[in-house]
Amino acid sequence: MASSLYQAFVILLMVGNGTFVSILMKILFKQEAAGRDGVVKSFQKPWAAMFIMGIAMGCTLFKWVYERRNSSARDLETFDVKKMTLKIAAPAFMQLFGTFLQASALLWIPVSIYQMLLSSIIIFTALVRYFWMGKCLERYEACGVALTTLGLIGVGAASIVSGGAAATSSITMQMIGIGLCLVSQAILALEAVIEERVMQGSGASPDFVCGMVGVWCLVYSLVFFLPVAQMLPGEEGNGLREDSIDTLYMIWNSNTIKLFLLLCFVVILVYNLAMRVLIKITQATTVQVLGGMRSLCVWVAALLMYFVYPQYGEQWRNATWIELAGFVVLMTGVFTYKALVKWPCFSYSRENLLRADEETKSENDPAHSSSFVM
Repeated sequence: MASSLYQAFVILLMVGNGTFVSILMKILFKQEAAGRDGVVKSFQKPWAAMFIMGIAMGCTLFKWVYERRNSSARDLETFDVKKMTLKIAAPAFMQLFGTFLQASALLWIPVSIYQMLLSSIIIFTALVRYFWMGKCLERYEACGVALTTLGLIGVGAASIVSGGAAATSSITMQMIGIGLCLVSQAILALEAVIEERVMQGSGASPDFVCGMVGVWCLVYSLVFFLPVAQMLPGEEGNGLREDSIDTLYMIWNSNTIKLFLLLCFVVILVYNLAMRVLIKITQATTVQVLGGMRSLCVWVAALLMYFVYPQYGEQWRNATWIELAGFVVLMTGVFTYKALVKWPCFSYSRENLLRADEETKSENDPAHSSSFVM
């Protein structure tokens, strides 16, 4: 049994690095440097961020190889590595594309709004369960979905009403960002169901799965996504078209961009490792509650940063009260759906609670690491 001090340290690592991931990415996209044409512009390169994510996740394979070499024969996993590598390919493609849409949304919406919108995955998970898997929702789950939807409407309205909350984004671009974030969660919800079916009973190590997802992300990026991004229409560095040569020029010309890319790599790697350890030493419900705390920490950090670095932080405005109300309703909906908060007006059978706990463990499984990264 892990000591309380050790658990507190791991929780601090997970929440702290989880908070830094979104904030660092937002700051990274606002850094400026000269590109291949000599023009100074912002480093709005979501595919470069995805590449760093893939490297960080792929590094967990070294941990898996090290533990495998130092394990006795009876402790070795009994799964077909080649077969499992191929099984991971399709879910990894969806994870990469869904997470890219998340990163693109971060170009145009405040980081606090972005973080809260990620909770919309609950709505899409419920829809997938109902229409594809034929699983009806319990009354408390339906209430949770309704509250989550209401909270998301409040959060989205706060972003649009604030107008200047994202200094460089028009209301139209903010709405596009919100839309991309919601679409990304729909993709990731569908991917989670597919991956669960593919991985069921496989016995594969979470470190191996996470590492192979990272490797597949790198392969897909190099072979497909990055070449396509060079040919897409639109302005360079505006979320769609991304010139990789220009990206390299900007990285070479800016030590600040180099530093933030390194920090993103370290934070993503530490966050994934801390998540694995926390799942082993604590309950799944604890991880779920800490997810809500992460959203709150991102928001508080963004508000505090305004007083030191106003170009990166978020100012408290009248619309922030709407965001606060939306956040409270949103988290109430999340905790209601997960049966973390039990209301006397609903019945909670032991079977339903066990199923909810298993789904929470599945969603928090390190195998779904790209959902955690952003």
